[in-house]
Amino acid sequence: MWDTLTSVPDSGDVLNAFAVLSLVVFGAIFLAAGVFSARPKTPPLGELYSRRFIKQSTAILGWASGIGLFFLLIRLLQIDPISFGRPIWIAFSWILLIASMAYVGFTSIADKETRRKNRAAGAPTTPRRPARKRR
Repeated sequence: MWDTLTSVPDSGDVLNAFAVLSLVVFGAIFLAAGVFSARPKTPPLGELYSRRFIKQSTAILGWASGIGLFFLLIRLLQIDPISFGRPIWIAFSWILLIASMAYVGFTSIADKETRRKNRAAGAPTTPRRPARKRR
């Protein structure tokens, strides 16, 4: 197993099922993070979570999936600078992505609880900016 993860992939082994699955998953998460980061109040997330939580979550997931895409790109181009083309980096990227998703999942519970308490207290769900002063 260790030899498989640390060896340079052959030119015919670059585009195997694991690499294609990784490319699809990392690419989809990266695009979704970009869309929801640009428009945090887009349904269905905008109705459930606060703008601050969506921005933080998309930043975390965007970085995690972007790192995975970086290592996949190096592997697909078949260059191996500083041994970044080895499969172990993609495996580490999966671990990072799963840990990021777990963190976002746990913080989403706290965000929902905070929004529920604010609604029960009568506070607005999103903070309002103070009116701009005229000169």
